[in-house]
Amino acid sequence: MRCMTLASELQERGIEVHFISQYLPEIMRNRISGQGFFIHNLTRENASKPVSEEFANSHEHWLATSWQDDARQTADILNEIGDVEWLIIDHYGLDYRWESQLRAFPGSIMVIDDLVDRQHDCDILLDQVYGHTSSDYSRLTPQKAKILTGPEYVLLRPEFAAYREKAMAHRLVSGPPERVLICIGGSDENRITEKLVGELSVHGQLEQIDIITGLTGITNKDLQKVSKIHDKRIILHGFDANMAELMTQADIAIMSAGGTTWERMCVGLPGIVIVIAEHQREIANSLADNGLQYVADLSNGNLSDIQVLLDKLQNKSEFIKMSQLCSNLIDGLGVKKVVEEMLA
Repeated sequence: MRCMTLASELQERGIEVHFISQYLPEIMRNRISGQGFFIHNLTRENASKPVSEEFANSHEHWLATSWQDDARQTADILNEIGDVEWLIIDHYGLDYRWESQLRAFPGSIMVIDDLVDRQHDCDILLDQVYGHTSSDYSRLTPQKAKILTGPEYVLLRPEFAAYREKAMAHRLVSGPPERVLICIGGSDENRITEKLVGELSVHGQLEQIDIITGLTGITNKDLQKVSKIHDKRIILHGFDANMAELMTQADIAIMSAGGTTWERMCVGLPGIVIVIAEHQREIANSLADNGLQYVADLSNGNLSDIQVLLDKLQNKSEFIKMSQLCSNLIDGLGVKKVVEEMLA
């Protein structure tokens, strides 16, 4: 999603944008092409397996092929496109080796990363993570590279900034939290959404529970059944839901750690975060330590934490405090700042 946001801002400025990718779900392909971007596919046919090296990228196994083969295929596509001014890389499985191979092409390279665990050969490095600084990358990037770090540069779609004033006004005058937004993201392989629905359905103070079904699809049978039979307060929203509007209308969000965290903060929406991927835990806990969210520990499969944290946010002063801290951190203008750095 962050690449789509960046692509849209570039397109607004009259710049042609191409996506190069391995397999993408059809719903994502349609969304990319529907916004006027070009899509180029990397193939797996005759692909070589990843090569084991002494200092190999520990995330390289996320590639469908070796980095060498990935770089070769990407180079072929760049030759077809011609006159590429910027190559933007957003993949944990790639590092300086891949990037150096593509230096043969004119233009500049920008890397989007947040793991701070491998070297890069780039002109700009973007890390949107709270608490990360340029010094974290001093030994991982060329000396001439421009390092953009922190929430100031979070890539959010413009509608989040547009909804900020309305959202914050709603938070100040609303009564006890009554509307919850659930967004676990991805395919929700652990079926966390269903478990949350079961837990929240007994919470009498909630008037409405909005659920983003995302890549699970709006026809998810289990959620549909819950929505239609078990609890009429539950409303399902598909992949194309207006997240900025839903977050503005909601009082509390329960969601996985990830990009939606920054969207939530931009509109001052207090949140309870569920850590899905282990690499998200440190950042999630750091945000919680600074009053920007609560983190629910579901490692033992027990959802009782959710009810306890919801009850905490029934306290109006606690609710407003978290809301204002979130809004103060993210202004929603990060994508414009990044593009201005690219074009400077």
